[in-house]
Amino acid sequence: MAGVSDSAPSGPDSRRRLVQPPFGKLEAGEDAAAALCREAREEVGLRLDPASLTLVSTVHFRNEHGEGRLGLFFLPQRWDGEPVNAEPHKCSRIAWFPMGALPDNTYPYTRLGVELYATSRNFAVHGWNITGSQSGPADG
Repeated sequence: MAGVSDSAPSGPDSRRRLVQPPFGKLEAGEDAAAALCREAREEVGLRLDPASLTLVSTVHFRNEHGEGRLGLFFLPQRWDGEPVNAEPHKCSRIAWFPMGALPDNTYPYTRLGVELYATSRNFAVHGWNITGSQSGPADG
């Protein structure tokens, strides 16, 4: 199962709702595990145990605006709390979907990260269109 939210992005795409897990950028002085724990607490009210996190997939992607990002997908083994919509001004709802049946409006790199995990693969690039390179899963 994948825990995902139906979020409303800002800007020109604000009418489009996209399904994606809790996410965000690193704050100054913050490592990836600390950022995940902070975002989970802020967005869905869960307190993750950083020592229980396992990196399960990585997606190096470029969005439709040409901005490059590195998406890290973690599996927590321990947490406190029950998921709630802690940011209703940004997210219309939270829901659980089977990994093999994500909604059509799942953000593309999110879908790829979940698919990598579901198929025991761990790395892919998406959106780069580099000569000689293919978008999609790569052996890792």
